[in-house]
Amino acid sequence: MSFFATLFSISNLVLVPAYCFYRFKKNNYFILFNPGFYLLVASYLYLIPSSIFLSQYIQWINISYYSEFKPESLQFTSILCNWYVLVFLFFYIKSTDWISVPRENYKPKAITYNIALLLTVLLSVYFFYILAKYGAVLFSSDRFEALEFYTRTILLRHKVLILLPIFLSSLATVIWQTKKARWFLVVLIPVLTEFLARGRTRSLMIVVFSYINYIAIFRKTFAKYLIVLLLSYTIFIPIYRSYEGFAGFQLIAESPQILLFRGLAEIFATRITTVIAYEELMYSEDFYIYLTASFLRLFPFFIYKFFLGDNIDITQINYIEMMKIYYAQHYDIDWGLAGNIVTEALVYGGIELAFLSPIIIGLIFWGLNQVKIQQTFPGFIFLCLLISQLQRIIRSSFFDSFFVLIYTMFIYLGWIVVLERGRKVLVVTRNKNG
Repeated sequence: MSFFATLFSISNLVLVPAYCFYRFKKNNYFILFNPGFYLLVASYLYLIPSSIFLSQYIQWINISYYSEFKPESLQFTSILCNWYVLVFLFFYIKSTDWISVPRENYKPKAITYNIALLLTVLLSVYFFYILAKYGAVLFSSDRFEALEFYTRTILLRHKVLILLPIFLSSLATVIWQTKKARWFLVVLIPVLTEFLARGRTRSLMIVVFSYINYIAIFRKTFAKYLIVLLLSYTIFIPIYRSYEGFAGFQLIAESPQILLFRGLAEIFATRITTVIAYEELMYSEDFYIYLTASFLRLFPFFIYKFFLGDNIDITQINYIEMMKIYYAQHYDIDWGLAGNIVTEALVYGGIELAFLSPIIIGLIFWGLNQVKIQQTFPGFIFLCLLISQLQRIIRSSFFDSFFVLIYTMFIYLGWIVVLERGRKVLVVTRNKNG
């Protein structure tokens, strides 16, 4: 199995970027409107390099239970991770990179624009207030304390998790109306706030969301700058952060390979959760409760409460919280390793769900692309929200995140759905060569 797992990983390592390059040469930047492209790339980055190098770097991480992993566990979870990427590659091959160009006469309705402008101004002021109030605290704290404070105080207590999609969608509406790119500058306020916390997840979401809108409106890609940005996100920022003590990692060896380890530390951390789940936590939570709770997020809270009651354990519907408790109880670790969509499947449904889950996810993304979701303005905004949050989804969970996005679209952004329903923002046609 070791030979097969290695061959599987190396094949995907080469095949995926080669095919994506082929699609780019064939269809140019229109691949950037295909959600399947992002699904493939994000899963590739988090699951493939770590599957190849994880066994080599485990000895560098000074946490006792890592050395107890069985070789067959590393190999089988590598096969599972590669299975996900292979399925996503299949669905991307079967999908179409639609030619999507802005309609010359499209502008949001006046009432839509006025609501969006009001929300953009109010939320920009609110985010600036948060930056002014907490910026010094974030800057003066070490990374772990800053991120903890940022998550609990800014994201949760100040509702930034909810407000950020509203802010970005409102801003996009304003820019589609005015066609003035300088409006994008206001995103620097929440980006700077997270930068002071030495975080990057929300900043990446903001940049990707803004970038897709910029391409759609102005038909300019700045591809070279995007590549530099992604390299910085993937490798250089983690290297910098690791010198502050990245998430409890303690390096016990010096080697020329240490730079690679530091740069890929995040994907190693999320990949390790797959091995832990496979060896110790398979079927530990109920998939039907999880799926029901995720689906009920689409409805008002009283319906959620009616079906699930007040006493449902949060760990039943958030396996990452469950795993944090598990680390603390069994290994005295007070920091989390996040997770990924393979770990999610193993925890809720074992190997069976791990083999079925990528097919379900791939079908959803393929379906969204086939119905040309980007044609209408509400569909385009939903697509931007989905794509911009894929990094977080891949390294956490898919099913609950997807339903939350639908809920966000119809509840918090319902005014866009209602006012702009059916209004086409892009002309979507098939590439003659595709």
